[in-house]
Amino acid sequence: MNGLQLPFWYCIQILVQVLRRFAVALLAFGLAIPVFATPKHLDLKKLLAQPPQKRQEFIPARAGWDGPEQAVKPNAYVQHLESGSQDISAAWMAVLLPDWRVVLALGALILLLRQLRKTTPEVQPASYQQPPAERLRAA
Repeated sequence: MNGLQLPFWYCIQILVQVLRRFAVALLAFGLAIPVFATPKHLDLKKLLAQPPQKRQEFIPARAGWDGPEQAVKPNAYVQHLESGSQDISAAWMAVLLPDWRVVLALGALILLLRQLRKTTPEVQPASYQQPPAERLRAA
């Protein structure tokens, strides 16, 4: 490491300090500026003099509406499931069993992560030596 490059953890600390100061400055600025909401002053005499407003009725749209005059269409999926118990169990198996490519990809990912965990270096012990136990004891 050359003399001009800072350690990575120190750069992160500086970034966190800058973000913290920015957040405090933004909060102080937000509390310092006045609020520009205009209050609503209602005149009770004007409100009482106005006639009550007529309630607006909304007419439902009929776009794409199949009314009761049309014959009920049978649901093909329900008919397929009602055809037999073997068909139902086959349909459930098709839904519940995952695709073999997904199972293979998840297995490969698990093995890769285990291999990466084995190959990463262990945490280095502290560079200083612990004092011997005899020196720590008080007289």
